Amino acid sequence: MVLRNVVLSIDVGGTKIAYAFIDSGGGVHDYGIVKTRRAGGRQVINQLREIVRSCRYKKVVGVGVSVPGIVRNGSVTWAPNIREWRDVHLADLISRDIPEGGLIEVVDDRTASALGEMWQGAAKSLSNFIVLVIGTGVGAGVVIDGRPVHGSAGVSGAVGWWLLSRSLPHRSTRRGFLEEEIGGLALDRIARRYSSSRTSTGSPLRELCEFVDSTCLFRAYDLGHDLAKNTLERKAVLLGILIANLLSLLNPEAVILSGSVGVELGKRFMPLIRRVVEAVAQPYATKSYRLEVSSLGHLSCLYGSAYFVLKRMGSIGK
Repeated sequence: MVLRNVVLSIDVGGTKIAYAFIDSGGGVHDYGIVKTRRAGGRQVINQLREIVRSCRYKKVVGVGVSVPGIVRNGSVTWAPNIREWRDVHLADLISRDIPEGGLIEVVDDRTASALGEMWQGAAKSLSNFIVLVIGTGVGAGVVIDGRPVHGSAGVSGAVGWWLLSRSLPHRSTRRGFLEEEIGGLALDRIARRYSSSRTSTGSPLRELCEFVDSTCLFRAYDLGHDLAKNTLERKAVLLGILIANLLSLLNPEAVILSGSVGVELGKRFMPLIRRVVEAVAQPYATKSYRLEVSSLGHLSCLYGSAYFVLKRMGSIGK
């Protein structure tokens, strides 16, 4: 079978880089994943160039890249979870590795998640919705009247910066901000703190997993670990408050939970999250919305950046 209108889609994260070839019908081919090099800067750019060079022997019409930060005119203005990514002209740096005539588009991961859900996920046929992306960091892809909201500086949806504390925080520690409470890095730190505590089976947390991180914390919860249970329930309550505030502010048709942490919290704590939303949000806003976990999971950003390229080329509708 010959595939038409295939895009190499890349999702750059603070801890991993995912990539796949996606066709205009939504088919996903040759999915792969590598760890993001912790040195950041040029090292991560070189990783992307290596991935892009791999498509030279495939007939791709373009490359779409989603990044965790602010993107303006194809340039990564700010990506806080990748070292030294300030004013990185990403499209220019990797365009030389794209097959001749191929299009390259760079988009922030909040917008990519929203577009992915609108094209192939839970937001099909919706015009007003929010995709909450909770992974290494926390962000929201916001679509109003069928259009992604970017804001004047491309920062729209930066809900990880919402302040929870009653006192002004120290920027150096980021304590007091929402991302420091429910983001993946925050859960990683909690997991390491509990690494010596034992589960109901008698095994220490550090013996359950190859890496003691947020994924390990969810596994400990599934095994009846009391500290993991108490911790994740508190995070689910904070997530419910965040959703309630967004409902009251924007009155969307749907809120979709995405990202590695968002999906796992949604799977385990949806009844609790719903109860918090009902107790906190503006009452009329809760009558006409739905809350669900992304059916695309880790693929939402990949679908979104592919859609961005295909849409620009006129290869798909909407």
